[in-house]
Amino acid sequence: MHQLKLFLFIIINSLFLSACDFQQQIDGLQNQINDLNSGRIASIDLQIENIESSIKDMDRLDKELKTHIQQFSEKVAELAHSDESQAAEIMTVKASLEQLEQTLGNRIDELKFYVVEKLLKERDWTIATFSTLEQYQKTCDELAAVKQGLADMKDSLPQSVSAAVSESENSIKSWVNDQLTAYCTIADVDAKLKRLESLVEHGDVALEEKFQALKSELETTRDNIRVAYEKAIKDAIADSEGILTAKISVEIRKATETMQSRIDALWEKISDMESRIKALENRLEELEAIISGISSLTYVPSYSDGRSIMWSGRNMDGAVIGDRDTLSFEVSPSGTVAQLLSSTDVEFDAQAVYNTVVKSSVEMVELPVVEKFGSGDILTVVVSGENMRGSFFSEDEGASCRVRIKTGDVEKISGYVQMRPSAINYKAYFSTSSISLYVGGVSHAGDCCVSFTCTIDIYKFRY
Repeated sequence: MHQLKLFLFIIINSLFLSACDFQQQIDGLQNQINDLNSGRIASIDLQIENIESSIKDMDRLDKELKTHIQQFSEKVAELAHSDESQAAEIMTVKASLEQLEQTLGNRIDELKFYVVEKLLKERDWTIATFSTLEQYQKTCDELAAVKQGLADMKDSLPQSVSAAVSESENSIKSWVNDQLTAYCTIADVDAKLKRLESLVEHGDVALEEKFQALKSELETTRDNIRVAYEKAIKDAIADSEGILTAKISVEIRKATETMQSRIDALWEKISDMESRIKALENRLEELEAIISGISSLTYVPSYSDGRSIMWSGRNMDGAVIGDRDTLSFEVSPSGTVAQLLSSTDVEFDAQAVYNTVVKSSVEMVELPVVEKFGSGDILTVVVSGENMRGSFFSEDEGASCRVRIKTGDVEKISGYVQMRPSAINYKAYFSTSSISLYVGGVSHAGDCCVSFTCTIDIYKFRY
């Protein structure tokens, strides 16, 4: 009995050791296959398999996003009547998440269509691979946009969402060959650049020029790496049955290293721009606080009737032309005027509204601001009357105007000031050698006329 047990032990042990050896052999073969595949352009069938695998990963990410969108919707419903402010914040996050989910969903649908309608029907290995490389670039771009958007709301989402993004990103890198993965690196830079550009809303010309220069440089880098990849693919398929030879691999590595050095330089420039944008945001916050702090914006009348005067003139055809109106306001608290005028990020605009006898819909007229200046706590804004219609100047209808001071989402609007047309009109007749200036408008008794000869080409009148 003892001998039988010993015999069985030896047999079982031998089988176990053989199984271990066999598994090791299998693992070794798999490693060899993996090494071979890493040095070969994926066949069309393998590209299909790889893309379908990525679609599954992206579907999981899409479901994650939909789950959290639903949770946000439920949270908004709960807070709708108890905390409207928090509900509004969650709605903002939810809207951003919906946009990202839509972007991802569209990309998934496009990939499914590509596999069925393009890749399954294409038998030319090179053409198919070029096409897959294009889809790879688009997918990198979309995933980078999703990743950048999710980074802005990372405090509102669990780690599982970020993990799902990483899984999807890693998956798509295997579509053609794991040596050809630079598109995702470029896509990350592009997404960051677009995100920063979207934050700049206040006409910083110098900053806008920098953005355009960086985008151009990034596009050049993308084009260069695309040319290198397409050459590597073409050479590998044409000359070595899809194998990335040592020579081709060296060329890919050189192109990748060149790209990476440019990307590193771009990241430094982007970091500098990010600092500038942050400083701009801080400056705008300060200006918004100043405008929010204006306690009064009171019109200071220049005439005894309390109305402002919109001056006018006549053109060569005799039609009335609005000229300008000068409006002064006392601004409180003291010292605010100088702060407003010292910044190019503060916008001034003005509008007029017609006062008709018969009640009708409100008709607003833009009054372009042509000049603004201050003295102490008095802010003076000069507006053009070029858009005012003739019925106002003929006093068939009245009008009132107001001035608005604005930066970002914060504004302060003055009260409406009643306007009246000027009592004195002017018109000038030009010829090659003389100018006649008539004061008083249409010719009648008492008009004053001044005529003189002039040899210069530019004439300027102040009245």
